[in-house]
Amino acid sequence: MLMGRYYYDLANYDYDGAHHSVLYDEKANHYMDSALTFYSRRSFEYAYYSGLLEFKKNNTEKAARFLDSLLNSGSLTDHQLALTASTLSGIYGQKGAAKEAIDLLVIAAIADVTSSTKETFAIFNLADLLYKQGDVKHASLCIETAVANAEFYGARQRKVQVSSILSLIEGERINAVETQRRNLFQYAAIVTLLLIALAALIVIIRRQMKKIQKAQQLLTEAHAAQHLINEKLEEANKIKEEYIGYFFSLDSEFFVKLERNPDVTALYTQVIGLRNSSTAIRRGTLASYDNNDVCAFTKTAPGDTVLVMANLRNTAIVYPVPAALQNTTWSDGFDQSAKSLGTSYPLPAYGYTVLRKQ
Repeated sequence: MLMGRYYYDLANYDYDGAHHSVLYDEKANHYMDSALTFYSRRSFEYAYYSGLLEFKKNNTEKAARFLDSLLNSGSLTDHQLALTASTLSGIYGQKGAAKEAIDLLVIAAIADVTSSTKETFAIFNLADLLYKQGDVKHASLCIETAVANAEFYGARQRKVQVSSILSLIEGERINAVETQRRNLFQYAAIVTLLLIALAALIVIIRRQMKKIQKAQQLLTEAHAAQHLINEKLEEANKIKEEYIGYFFSLDSEFFVKLERNPDVTALYTQVIGLRNSSTAIRRGTLASYDNNDVCAFTKTAPGDTVLVMANLRNTAIVYPVPAALQNTTWSDGFDQSAKSLGTSYPLPAYGYTVLRKQ
């Protein structure tokens, strides 16, 4: 049995996938087959090594039956449980059932710790499987424990086996740390950019708020000005309504008087007719010749001049004609009779004269 285990370990240690490891496995199978004849068929050693022998011969289904029967027996010691679960995990690993293989290796590693076994093969294989599954964190913990055990117990073979995967796992850990550092740097850069963008937005928002406040102030002032204008318009409309009312009142009285005095009506008609026919009266240039008693003025337009003289007193007045108007010839504005102006012109009390020159 010891020779069989020796050659199995040697094949595993010197594994080259061809001549030497195959030769060692064949020798181990020969010794193992001979050793099984010395064990009782009901013993743990017979069932376990029969399963191991079938596993090495690639009879995985038959090997699994031997090992599963041991696990389900419920009578295994911690060391026996570790051996059985570790070997059975190799069978599941060949089948591609990584989860079941990992679960069995966890059971085996715990049993090794419980039984204080020097063997570190279970936890080493567990680290290998976890690494292949991408669980670098737990693989690193397992391989560190395997290294510590190998160092403590002086297991040279396990040291060599562990070193082959330790560098890979540590490399992945370093890569993971570097990746985290790069991610942190990227996150820091993104956060910095976001903070800068936030600061810029705050500045823009504050400026916009100031503009809005200024616009609101302007609107308030404009509203107040509009309110004042509306008040003035209301006041003007009120005055206009009062004026219109007063005008209609005066007009009604005026028209009543006109109806009662036909002469006045005829004179009013003449005055309105003269105004309508004279461009000078409507749009001419004004020249005043007033004194204390007489209101006198001319209004001149191209081809049309009108002279008005009105006595403001209740007594007859002789109006001294201004030098600019002396010795000029006019026609009466109403009956078109010829009129000449000398140095003076008599006006009866409240009398008036309208002369026109065309």
